[in-house]
Amino acid sequence: MGFRRFVNILFAASTLLLTSYNDILPPINIKCNESPIPSYYVAGKGSNLIDCINNNYKSKYKKVKDFIGVKDTTMPGLRYDYLPGTTIGFYSARSDVMTFDTSKVIYINNDTRCDFPIMHESAHALLNRKSQEIGNGIWTKFSASDRRNFTLSDYGLELISEGLANYTSKENKSKNNNINWPRNREEFYCGSPYNFGNYLVTNIMDEFGAIAIPFMIKNPPTGTEVFYPTEWQNRIRRLIINSQRSRR
Repeated sequence: MGFRRFVNILFAASTLLLTSYNDILPPINIKCNESPIPSYYVAGKGSNLIDCINNNYKSKYKKVKDFIGVKDTTMPGLRYDYLPGTTIGFYSARSDVMTFDTSKVIYINNDTRCDFPIMHESAHALLNRKSQEIGNGIWTKFSASDRRNFTLSDYGLELISEGLANYTSKENKSKNNNINWPRNREEFYCGSPYNFGNYLVTNIMDEFGAIAIPFMIKNPPTGTEVFYPTEWQNRIRRLIINSQRSRR
């Protein structure tokens, strides 16, 4: 057997092992500690939320659209329905519809607040449009609808999606270097994709701005890379810097 053939066989075997570890995994069967519904989620204010969304939807959507830099002017559909847990909004990339739960209205100082939910879900819709504009297809697409069956790559994709949605909606930014990063798939399942996502994307976005978004959309952490956030961040920095140099 020639040396080159031996190397090719070895590479194929190692790739198969990595693929198996990442894509053929049993469902997670642990129960996580449930987050309580925040005290400012008040029931019985559904009509207030609908009015708030109707009055703010277009302006907030445009604000996020301008930041991300999306050409598509089509706006996603709106619907109202019950959403599980503490979720107040949800965007479906497949149907291009944003759903809001009027049973959990954010009500602070006698005032209904809807800016953050609108901008967060609008960010998901606009990141989906940006992905299609750069030839990356519908985004995000997970291998399973149930997070218990997510692969490591699915969790990496989820972190980028939620991190970018939080950042572009100005909802929350975290540069905390002392974050307790997950060590296994179960900790990603029980942890907050918003907190982990914030940590993963904030420094890069602060450093490069919106030009970093396509690089992160097309190059989320894959497989075991999800356990090493700093290495992934450095990989994205290199891709951006090399792209900038090639244009000079």
